[in-house]
Amino acid sequence: MPIKRFTKGPAETVAALNQIVELVNQLEKISGDEFINIGKSGGSTALRFNLNKLKERLGVFSGSGSGEIRRAKLTASAGATATITANLYNSAGVEQTTGDEAGVTVYCDIHGGTVLNAAIPRLATGEIIKVAKLPFLNGTILEQRWTCLTEFQASIDCDCAEL
Repeated sequence: MPIKRFTKGPAETVAALNQIVELVNQLEKISGDEFINIGKSGGSTALRFNLNKLKERLGVFSGSGSGEIRRAKLTASAGATATITANLYNSAGVEQTTGDEAGVTVYCDIHGGTVLNAAIPRLATGEIIKVAKLPFLNGTILEQRWTCLTEFQASIDCDCAEL
């Protein structure tokens, strides 16, 4: 699916961003870890980037990774936000404690509330959850976010002895 063109912002910025969008739309069907080099021959300015990383950052999710379901081990207990930190497991079932897959932010959907420490099921350090990398529109930028597959419900703690 092609990336939508930008329409808001300063004219020069919108034009530049739309040129990038057009290039990415043309590259959408290319897959793999190809690298693209941009620069002047013999010049001092050059760019080299991984195509998959560029596509991921710009919201082109046709390759692997989008929607991929993974296990993740919580590295913190639920707090007063809708996010929690976790380490992903790799395809061999090994927890990633360093690198890009360690300490990732996982976004959670909470029905009737906004904070995980007042939602059920409760989350605590060391627990295993299932997550997926899903597209999310952040303003005008489409990005991928690790999202918990568990749906949470707001709750109220009470002292049951008083009931």
